[in-house]
Amino acid sequence: MERGKNKEKDALERGLFAPHRPRELLSGGGVLCLLAALVLGAYCCGDWTCPFLRLTGLPCPGCGLTRAVLAALRLDFAAALQCNFMFWAVPLLALFVLFGGRIFRKKAWNVLLLGLIGVGFALKFALGVAGVC
Repeated sequence: MERGKNKEKDALERGLFAPHRPRELLSGGGVLCLLAALVLGAYCCGDWTCPFLRLTGLPCPGCGLTRAVLAALRLDFAAALQCNFMFWAVPLLALFVLFGGRIFRKKAWNVLLLGLIGVGFALKFALGVAGVC
């Protein structure tokens, strides 16, 4: 009988999303709630300047991300791309947090996706410093 239980457990672990403890889901949900509160606060309170921009005078990789996500939620993708072309990474990073750092079954796909997101934000920073974006 134990052998059947192990097969079931193995099948769950090989699934699209690995099984998670409730504590991991709650912490991921807490992070998402905090991010949602920041976005809503910035949206409701008007102009909110980036602390990195205020301190250094350089735009951070996330500058314009709040405006971009709000534009994407309104389905205005052209405006979202103008504000910050990395807006598409926000839901993916939220899924990573929510599912304990694993979206895909294969670790290589997770690493590749995070690498692409990192390269995209590095490119955004470089373009911002150059004054292009």
